[in-house]
Formats: sequence, C-alpha cells, structure tokens
Amino acid sequence: AMISADTENQNGAITSVDIQIAHDLSITDTQGSPAITARTTGSGNAGEVQLSSENLTATSSSLDFYFALIDTHTSGSGTAGKVQVTATETIHATGENAGNMYLIDSGMMGENGGHGGAVVVVANRLQLDDADISTGDWIARNKEVDTTGFGGNLTITADTVQLTSTFLTTDGFEGKAGDITITAHDIQLKDTSNLRLSEFGGGGALTINTNSLSLESSFIEAETVDGIGVGLPWTGVTINAEVVTLQNGSVMKSQTFGDGAAGDIRVMATDRMTLSDVGVEVRPSGLFTNSLGDIDVGDQGPAGNIFIETGSLELSGGARIDSSTQTSGKSGYVTILASDGVFISGQRVVPVPEVAIFGLGSSLPSGIFSRTVGSEFCTGPCGDGGNISITTGSLSVTNGAAINSGTTSTGLGGTITVNASKNISISGTLDDGTTPGGVFSQTIGNGPDSGSGGNIALTAGGSFFLQDGATVSASSSGPANAGNITILANDNILVDKASVTAEALQASGGNNTLTANDRIQLIDSTIASSVQGNATTVGGNITLDPDFIILQNSRILAKAGAGQGGNISLIASKAVFADPFSEINATAETGVSGSVTIQSPIQNLSSTITPLPQNTLPVTALYGSRCVAEAGGNFSTFVDSKAGSLAPSPGTFLASPFLPLSNPPHAGTVGKAGTFSEITEKEQAMLPHLASYAPPLLFAQADGMSSACP
Repeated sequence: AMISADTENQNGAITSVDIQIAHDLSITDTQGSPAITARTTGSGNAGEVQLSSENLTATSSSLDFYFALIDTHTSGSGTAGKVQVTATETIHATGENAGNMYLIDSGMMGENGGHGGAVVVVANRLQLDDADISTGDWIARNKEVDTTGFGGNLTITADTVQLTSTFLTTDGFEGKAGDITITAHDIQLKDTSNLRLSEFGGGGALTINTNSLSLESSFIEAETVDGIGVGLPWTGVTINAEVVTLQNGSVMKSQTFGDGAAGDIRVMATDRMTLSDVGVEVRPSGLFTNSLGDIDVGDQGPAGNIFIETGSLELSGGARIDSSTQTSGKSGYVTILASDGVFISGQRVVPVPEVAIFGLGSSLPSGIFSRTVGSEFCTGPCGDGGNISITTGSLSVTNGAAINSGTTSTGLGGTITVNASKNISISGTLDDGTTPGGVFSQTIGNGPDSGSGGNIALTAGGSFFLQDGATVSASSSGPANAGNITILANDNILVDKASVTAEALQASGGNNTLTANDRIQLIDSTIASSVQGNATTVGGNITLDPDFIILQNSRILAKAGAGQGGNISLIASKAVFADPFSEINATAETGVSGSVTIQSPIQNLSSTITPLPQNTLPVTALYGSRCVAEAGGNFSTFVDSKAGSLAPSPGTFLASPFLPLSNPPHAGTVGKAGTFSEITEKEQAMLPHLASYAPPLLFAQADGMSSACP
C-alpha cells in the first residue's frame, strides 16, 4: 500500500504524514511505486513527513534508476516537503536490484522555481547500501529536465554512519545547493559512495563533525560555476575530526568551472590525516580545489584554498593535495600545519588521465601542488600559481614525491615556504630512476610573456638532507626568470647525489642561498645558478655560509654564455675543503665572468676553482735575463716566497698564518736561515691541529735561485 498526501495549489498540512512506532518499522516499494508521498505540483508547499521508530528497515527491488521510497519533491513553484526520520537504534536502507533506489527524494523537477525540501535523519546507527538521498535537482538533470530552484539542506546525526555505494546530494545546478551536515562518532564511505553539492551559484557548505572519517574509493564534492559572486571566496568543505583517512581513489574536491571562485577545503584532524593509494584508480586520492574553466560559462574563477591542521599528515601511492589552475583564475593557497610531521612518498601505478590539469611535470608522484598550467581557458593572462606553506615538526619527501608550485603559463609560479622545527629530508626519484622528486617552483613556459618561477624557502630547526637524485629547483627553461632558493638549517646541510638549481636556459638565473650553523657538505652534487641566454641575462648568485664547507666531486656553478656569470661566495667561519674532482665556476664563455669569493681562515681547494679568462704575457724571452747578473748588468728578478707573500727581510723566514695574532710568541726571535722561533708549551696548545689539511711547506726561506748560466 502507498500513503499519499500530495498537494497542488494549496499548502499541504504542516505534518502531512506522521508515523510513530514504538518498535520496528519496515518500508518497501509496491510494484515500483513509492511507499510514502507528500509532493506538490503547483504553487502550494508540500507538507512534512515524519517517521519515528526504534529500528527502521527500508528496501526496494525496483529496476527504476530514479525511484524513491519516500517522495516529497516539487514540480511546481511550491517548496518540496521536509522529511524527518528518527530511529533510537538503527536505520538500514538497501537497494536490492540494479536500479538506483532513493530512500528519500525531496528535490525539485521543472523550471517553475520550487525549492527542495530539507531532510533530517537521526539514529544511533545509519547504514545505507545503494540507498540514495536527493534534496536538489540531481534526478531532474539526469532525466534531462531543467530546474531553477535551490536544493534543500541535509542533516544527519548518528553515532555511526556507514554508506556503501550510496549517493547523498543537495545539488542546485541552476541555483544554490543545500548544505550537508553530518555529525557522528564514526563515518565510513565505501564503494563509490558520494556526498555531493553542485551549484551554479555558491555558498553551499558541506560540514562533517566526527572522531573518525574514512573514505574507501569514495567522494566528497562541492562544485560551483558562479560561486557567491565572481571571484569571491567561500568554504565548500569543512571537516572536523580526530582521524581522517582517504584511500584508493577517494577524493575531497571543491572546484569551479566558471567565473566563480572554487570553495575552500578546511580539514581539522587533531590526530592524523592519511591519503594513500595502492591500486589503479582513475583519479588519485586527495584534496582538490582546482579552477577548470568551461568555454560556455566562464574562465575567471580562482581555485579554492586548502587548509589542513593536524598532528601528522601522510601522502603515499600517488595521493595528492592540489589547488592548481588552468584558467585566468589564480591557483589557491595550500596551508598545512602538522605538529608532528608531513610525510610524502611514492607514486601512482599508472598516469592520471586529466592531462591538462596535471600536465606540469609527471602526473605520477604523490605530493602537494598549486600550479598554473594554462589552457584554452585562459582569457588574457593565465592565473598565477598559488603559494604553498608548510609548518611542521619534520618534513619527509621520498621516492619521487614532489611539492610543486610551478608554471607553464603566463602566470607566475607560486612561493613554497617550509618551516620544520626538526629535520627536512628530501630524497629519491620515481620508479623510472630518472625523474627526480623534490621541491619545484619552475617556469617552463615558452611564450614571450611566460611567468617567472616562484621562490622556495626551506628552514629546518635540525638538519637539511637532499639525497639520491632528488632536487630543489626554481629553474627556468623559457624566457622568464628563474626563482630564488633559500635553504636554512640550524645544524647541517647535506646534498648527496642531488642538486639545488635556479638555472635559466633563456633568461636570468635565480639566487641560491644555503646557510647552516655547522656544516654544508656536497657529495657528487650540484648547486647551479648558471644562464645560457643572450647578453642581457645574468647568472644568479650562490652563497654558502656555514662553519665548514666540504665539496666532494661536486660543482658550484654560476656560469654564463653570452651573458654575465653570477657571483659565488663561500663564507666558512672555520674551513673550506674541496677535493680535486670538484669545481667552482663563475666564468662566461663570451660575456662577463662572475666572481668567486672565499672567506675562510683555512682553504684547501685542490685546484677546484676554474681560472677566469685572462691575457697572459709570454715570458720565454725573459729566461736569459737572470744571466745578466753575472755580467754586472741591470736585471729583474722573481722571488719564490712559497706561502704567497714576501719575507720581512731578505734571508729570513715567512711568518706562519696559523699563529694567533692576539698572542704572538715571546720566546725566540725571527732567526737566520735554518732556525725557528721558539714557542712556549702554553702557546703550543693554542695552535690549531691542522697538519692533515695544511700545505706541505708552512715556512719557506726567500732564497735566490742558483744560476744555471754558463
């Protein structure tokens, strides 16, 4: 049997259907017909449906894809009926056949302007298996019926919510979507379940309050075309939880296809947030607030911002956080506060099919992205890349994972800022062994108005490690200038089989500044700010400023072709050591060479500095001049003073550069050849123990050369 309380041009009763059962209530369809209806087809508002019981069981075997057990929708100008379902224990609804069973439809159908009705569900346990709820125009649009109203709000309160292959939607595609609010201790979405609000306007909000939120191959979506106003920000998705888990293609997204701003996503996960993939899902797990554009509705909308505050954030298997743009709207900002750490690793098994939005670099790695990639949807200049800010305990980026705010468009690359109270560790490549992981704000646009790369600033309260093929890069391969890179570590900086590059192929390079309190060590690695462009290009400057600088088979390059080489400054308060296989080079092929400045009390460079180009004077003709001395003629002389300076007087020794200037020896005098100044035992203790690094001859007598003249 069917219970019906439909209306047309008159308002329905405030409560049109009221069923209250002390124990169990069971609802099923009758030969494909709804069990309860309170619809409106005219100007009258539909009445409310209230169901209350201990347990509620709802089933349907209908083959109709758009069939609802409880139907209060509007096809007129009146508002659809509200539905309130309450169970002190369990609500369990199941669609048993291939059809798409809706437990509740309180949406709108047609262009008469009627709005969807609200739905309120209260239970101890809510389990929906292929049992959908619609308060908007989703069914109408799938039946190709235009609508103009707003979606109704959906509110769920329970201890446990479990959705399997279930779709909850409040769409208002030609108006405003209704809000979705779910409050529960534990929320699970499985097997392509979806919480969705899509709207032409903006302002609809999806809010989840829970201890634990888990998505397995499922979706939370908030999409807009015009937003709340052209470019005005709004929050699409808000999650308040202790633990948030997204895996195997699970997505939270709040995107724009038009001139309106994509909604922001805000996640508060007081314990941890985990995004992971292990399969070959079409889309990676993650958070997305992209600006995608549509030729019919607009291309000015900026991407939404993403804000995450948690104890620990982990991304793996190709999962990503992405606020990129392919339109004239700018990318969104990504802000992450993770008190314990941020851990990003690995890659997807197969590439992402959305080539356009993921086309800047590889689409395989796990990571955080806020790029501007450009497309036919850019009207005039493309939007700038967004900024990425990470404040955390430790940052680990491994196995080819990436943080990227680069640009392939006319938009500027975004800024990447990381502040870690402990260590920063970046290492590894993708599985191909050649594609580096790391931190990128590159510019690779080729047009004359391409945007310049963004700046990168990485600060570690402990040490900074860059290893095993990884890179930090703000380089430029087009006509736009490279960005600057700043790396600051409270302890040490180790770059091992890796690179830090702000090079430019056609434009000027960026600056590389590395600062550490203790040691900067390069092993089989490169720091480069070189340029290869025309005479107007300038290599970036490179500055290293620790106590110790150690170079092992490594290169520090600020070279130029026709342009000007950059300046290299090595400032080590204690020592600079470099093996003979290392290179420090600021030369220019045809342009102006840069400078190399080394400030350190100890320098053992093993001929690593590439000599700057210079015109030399042939001296072979002067070899015989020394023989003039024996003939009593006038002559010039060269004196080899060994340590690089002249002795105080002929026949005496050079002063040692290692004696403390403030405490010169008192015992002994500068003597004749073959004698040394005496040093007291106390003064001997003041000398540094540097024998293993010192040149083989610390003192040299300024003797004249014996004559080979006949």
